[in-house]
Amino acid sequence: MDKVINHGILGIDYKQLIDIVNESEQTKSSVYDRADYIKTRTGEQKDITKKCSDWYKHSSYSYKIKNKKFIEFFTEDFFVRVGMKSDPLDISVFKFEPGQFTPPHVDNMGASLAVLGTTKENIKKLWISISPPEFGHAFFVGNEVIYNVPQGTIIETDFVSDWHSGVNAGITDRYILTIMGVKNGQ
Repeated sequence: MDKVINHGILGIDYKQLIDIVNESEQTKSSVYDRADYIKTRTGEQKDITKKCSDWYKHSSYSYKIKNKKFIEFFTEDFFVRVGMKSDPLDISVFKFEPGQFTPPHVDNMGASLAVLGTTKENIKKLWISISPPEFGHAFFVGNEVIYNVPQGTIIETDFVSDWHSGVNAGITDRYILTIMGVKNGQ
């Protein structure tokens, strides 16, 4: 069974974070357009990815937003609380317009391995809801659905093993933040 850990709420100024998101370059892409996503898939992952690329080709995109200012929202106390080193980090915000989602997948951590300089076994990834709870904003992890959670909810699971997918089946844009770093003690 999948193990989802709720680390509580990230208490930050979300208006300020969205202001930084809005001033940042936003790259719209589908995972199926990214060579690093496709090339690391094997076996069942490759089969499912091939099917999903046909089924969902028109709805599986998001906007990936990177900005060095994102680190300003995280204190050393946060990293102690979640068991992650504060450096190096790979932080991204993702924007999903209504009708968009990430297809079912497990993470191979391809691009983050180089940034973090470690192995995928030593990576800790957290998913944080940036948008307040809205109709249609859901996150599927294994057999669980994370829905209607407070803004700032911090979720951890084994993203490398647990199949997951996020969806915006609502009427407002959805923002989530992922932060990846090295586990404490590694």
